[in-house]
Amino acid sequence: MVRELLLELETLHAGCNIGGVFINVLAYADDIVILAPSWRGLQQLLSVLYKHSTNIDMMCNNKKTVCMVLKPMLHAKVVADIFDSLASVLT
Repeated sequence: MVRELLLELETLHAGCNIGGVFINVLAYADDIVILAPSWRGLQQLLSVLYKHSTNIDMMCNNKKTVCMVLKPMLHAKVVADIFDSLASVLT
């Protein structure tokens, strides 16, 4: 079941080019890391994760969930202020 999730994530065209290799998901045991170059790509990957997680009765641990933005090309398009205020409401 998790294999189908990983395969569908792999087939999406949302991910990061790391050293010439296209990567959008890293998984080991019960940990999953999703990589995306944009908020839109991240949402696309999260939607697939949500769809599969409800089908296989898998839950995400909100206490271990993190969103990071690394070296954005256009600082004006980073939604950090909005994200920070949302994160403070959720915690």
